[in-house]
Amino acid sequence: LTESVPFFREIVTGAFEKFIKVTMKLPLTGQQYSEKVTENCVAIWKSLGIYTDCEAKAVEKFLEIFKEETFPPGSSILFALSPTGSLTVAFS
Repeated sequence: LTESVPFFREIVTGAFEKFIKVTMKLPLTGQQYSEKVTENCVAIWKSLGIYTDCEAKAVEKFLEIFKEETFPPGSSILFALSPTGSLTVAFS
């Protein structure tokens, strides 16, 4: 399975809830984290020709969520993605 592109594609695109945990090894501000994430997402969306006003609004919202956060080593960001497209973010 480690070399199966269809298997990993199904994990990413499958119609089921996904949970992602990001744990910090080094200290980061929320601004540093969110800017890098959105920079990468926007680049991918633009390369695929799917970057619209909707994505731009989502990027702004994502940046706002992280603006006041700080992440010392060992802290985590928890993401839950629903099949309907909603995103829940929590910090621990």
